[in-house]
Amino acid sequence: EIGYWLGRPYWGAGLMTEAVTAALAWAARDWGRTHVRAWRLDENPASDAVLVKAGFLYTGERRQTFVLSRGEFLPSRGMIWLA
Repeated sequence: EIGYWLGRPYWGAGLMTEAVTAALAWAARDWGRTHVRAWRLDENPASDAVLVKAGFLYTGERRQTFVLSRGEFLPSRGMIWLA
């Protein structure tokens, strides 16, 4: 499973898409991973864009994910990347 956070001053520069794509290549090449899961918060379309650009697909799964920084559960969608 992959998760990430990026400070607001760095949003919109493509840094997270580049980092996620590189991490997936590393996971496949060096760890032999054939799939990686992610959960993206419904309220965060930018995170959705990062995962889609990196090749993730929606699984159709939905759940409430606990967000530590906010101290609450928020709705999220499951996604998967297949090597």
